Amino acid sequence: MNRTRLLALLLAAMMTVPAQMTAAAAQPQTAVQTGSVAVTQEDKSVETSLSSLENTTVGTTTEFTVTTRGETDLGTTVYGCFTVNSSEPNLGSDGDMTIEYYETAELGQGWHELPSNYFGPEEGFPFNALGNPMESRFKVTFHKPGSYEIVVLIKEKDGDEVVCQTASFTVNVTEGEPEEPGLIKNEEELRSAIAKGGTVELEDGADIVLTSQLTISNAVTIKAGTNAKIRAEGTMRSFGDSIVTVSGVSANFENVAIDAGDQAEYALTYTDGASGTLTGVTVSGGTGSDLLVDGANVTLGSGTSAGQTELAKTGSGTPKLAVQSGGSTKVWVDHDTYTALGMSEDDLEEQLAALVSSESGTVEAVVGTQPGSSAENGAPVTVQPDDADGGDEDDGEESQPEEKTSRTGGDYFGNQKWAELKAQIAKAEDGDTLEMSATGLPWFPSSVARALKGKDVTLEIRKNGVTYTLNGEKIGLTTKLWYNFDENLESTLQPVQD
Repeated sequence: MNRTRLLALLLAAMMTVPAQMTAAAAQPQTAVQTGSVAVTQEDKSVETSLSSLENTTVGTTTEFTVTTRGETDLGTTVYGCFTVNSSEPNLGSDGDMTIEYYETAELGQGWHELPSNYFGPEEGFPFNALGNPMESRFKVTFHKPGSYEIVVLIKEKDGDEVVCQTASFTVNVTEGEPEEPGLIKNEEELRSAIAKGGTVELEDGADIVLTSQLTISNAVTIKAGTNAKIRAEGTMRSFGDSIVTVSGVSANFENVAIDAGDQAEYALTYTDGASGTLTGVTVSGGTGSDLLVDGANVTLGSGTSAGQTELAKTGSGTPKLAVQSGGSTKVWVDHDTYTALGMSEDDLEEQLAALVSSESGTVEAVVGTQPGSSAENGAPVTVQPDDADGGDEDDGEESQPEEKTSRTGGDYFGNQKWAELKAQIAKAEDGDTLEMSATGLPWFPSSVARALKGKDVTLEIRKNGVTYTLNGEKIGLTTKLWYNFDENLESTLQPVQD
C-alpha cells in the first residue's frame, strides 16, 4: 500500500467514531502545564480553542478545535476524551452538554453527536499519523447553567496512560436572555415571522419586495412605526389573484402600504371568513380592484385608503366592510355577488347598507345589477353614514306595495318577504294585527318601520323563539337602514310611551 493511500485511510479513521465505544477510566499522569497546553511527553501536546470561550449561555452552540502537535508516532495507538469538573462528562440532550464531531470521510460526512466520552475509532489511531499538527472539529452546546472545568486528554489505547492533555480551563454558563425579535426588512424574514403568527414588526420605512403570493393563515398583526411597504415587482405574473391573501384568520395591518404594482388582480384579499382592521394603510396597484373582501369582515380604520374594494360571496360567508372616520374607498359588487346575495334593484341602498357601514361621510359604490356590468357601467349607489337620517322626511306618506323584478339565486336579504309585508301594511286597517316569521332573515329593514309608522297597526315578528311586537303609533325616528334583531327592536324603534 502506498503512503498516500495509507494517510487517507488514517485520516478517515481518526475522524470516525464508531457506534461501539470504549470509555477511558484511568487517572491522567502528572503533566507539565504551559498555557493552555499540558505536556506529558515533551514531544507530544494537545490544545483546544475551547479554552478561550470563558463565558456562554444555555443553548448556545460553539464550534471548537482540538489540535495535536509533536512527532509522528505510528507505534503508539491513542484516543481522545474529556474530563469535566474532574469527572466523566454527562453528555446528551438530557445531560449537562452535547458534544458533536465533524466526520470528514465521504461516507457520513458532516456533524454527528458524540455518543460517549471517547473520540477516535474503536481500535484507536496512531499519534499524529498524518503529520504535525493535526486538527479535529467539534461543537459543544451546554444545557445547564454552571461553571465547567474542562480538560481534553489524549490517552494510550492500551493501558489508558495519558500521552498529553490540555491545562484545565473553565467555561461559565448562564441562562440566556430571551432573544428580542428583530425588525423585519425583507421577504424571507417576513414569511418566517408570519408563519409563527403574533405581532410582526417591520423596520420603519422597509421596502419588502415579494416574488410570489404571500398567504397568511396564522393570526397576525403586521405593523411598522412609520410607513413600510410590501409590494410586487417585475413582469412575471407569479402572484395568482392577489399578492397578499388572508385566509380564514384575523390579520391586522398598521402603517403599511400594500402595492400590487399591476402584477395581480388584487393587492390584498381577505377570504374564507377572515377578518382584520387596516390602520394607516394604503392598498393599491390591483389590475381589477385593490382590496377584495370575499366572505370576510374588514374594517378600514383611520388613515386607510383602498382605491377600490370589491365585495364578493364565493363561499358561505357574507362580505362585510366597515369604513371608519378617516378611511376611504370606493365599493364594487359584481353581478355574480349581486345574484348570490339575492339583491334587487329596488332596494339597492338598503341592501348595500347591510354590507357596508360608514362612520362618517358617504361611501360611493357601484353594483353590477346586469350580466356583464363593470365598475364603470354598473348601478351607482351611495351608502350614507350610520348617523344619517334614514329617510323619515316622507314618513307621512303611505308606503305602496313594491313590485319585484324576477331574478335568479337566493334571497339572502328577504326582499320578497319584506315587500309582501309592506304590501299588507299598506292595506291594513286600524286595529289590525299582522304576523310574520323572520326565520333565516339577517336584519329588519327600516323601510318596514317607515311603512308602519303612524298607523294603528300592530306587527308581530317571530325569530329564534322570540316575538317582537311593533305598533305603528309608537314608532319614532329611524336612524339606520337595517336593524339587528338582537338590539331590542321594540325599545329601539318604539321610544313613544303610552
